[in-house]
Amino acid sequence: MEFSFSDSRWLTLEEIQSDQDFGDRNALGFHIPGMWDKILDIKKCHLQADPSNAIRNGVKTFAVENGLAFFNTRNQTGLLRTLMIRTASTGDLMVLVQFFKEDKQQRELLLDYIAETFPEVTSLQYVINGKANDTIYDQEVVCYKGKDHIFEEMEGLKFKINAKSFYRTNSAQAYELYKLTRTFADLKGDELVYDLYTGTGTIAQFVAKQAKKVVGVESVPDAITAAKENAQLNGIDNVEFFVGDMKNVFNEQFIAAHGHPRCHYYRSTS
Repeated sequence: MEFSFSDSRWLTLEEIQSDQDFGDRNALGFHIPGMWDKILDIKKCHLQADPSNAIRNGVKTFAVENGLAFFNTRNQTGLLRTLMIRTASTGDLMVLVQFFKEDKQQRELLLDYIAETFPEVTSLQYVINGKANDTIYDQEVVCYKGKDHIFEEMEGLKFKINAKSFYRTNSAQAYELYKLTRTFADLKGDELVYDLYTGTGTIAQFVAKQAKKVVGVESVPDAITAAKENAQLNGIDNVEFFVGDMKNVFNEQFIAAHGHPRCHYYRSTS
């Protein structure tokens, strides 16, 4: 789950009509649909297991109390950009803070607070991103404390997930989704399956034992590296993973080399 910082919090109609003083306009939450520079402050998120709420609320309070500047998307100013929290059924917990610029003193102040207040965090990382957008795929991710990854587990399969890996916000929900995918595919054991936009190859490996072969394609190199590591970790040898933009990789030559699928699973990126 990724939350965004903003120094111009979106006010609800109730708040506007109330007599409250909203001098503090800092927010840590989700983007308002259709308003790229407005953030709705979140007090409780039901999409992710605790301690996600405690970490997010604690980080916001600490940042406000210590004068850490929240990001202004329109003016491209401030320090704190985003907060990513990833929970896993294994108990692993990843927190990644994205800063707009380097300020060693303030950066370490916040990261040390997270490490000391939430010792259950197994992977604490950060990014310095001075670009106009928040994407981190082309940025250096620095591991501050703990491991640079977390592990998720499903039906005896282990998946190594790093900061750039795509993974569902809710791991329990992801498991139910993967089971549905496998059921709908109705594999008999002799099929070739293409998993397009495979990410770290979780679904590909999840269905591999019921297929003859699975081929995954993904544009993020780090994700494919993780997919190959996960397949090796799980002892799965009937999967192959390829990196590249789908429009360039998945063509007639690719299909001629690997075969025509009898079962085609397509993950939408919308």
